[in-house]
Amino acid sequence: GKQLARGFGCKFIETSAKSRINVDNAFYDIVREIRKYNKDMSGYPGGSGSKSNGPHDKMEMDGHDQDSGCCGRCAVM
Repeated sequence: GKQLARGFGCKFIETSAKSRINVDNAFYDIVREIRKYNKDMSGYPGGSGSKSNGPHDKMEMDGHDQDSGCCGRCAVM
């Protein structure tokens, strides 16, 4: 797992839902990354609240844009 995360260039957190180990930490880390990305994008022209060119939408969580955004290289397994 660590080598795979390293290959994707993202953070590795080992979790176990059965043992309830690091599940909350992993979830909160993902939420923080999404909020940071959305905050960063709101500062660009065209971000939330602006009507000019640039990024228009917040990060989608449907899995279709895996090669874009701040977390495009990260995987949740």
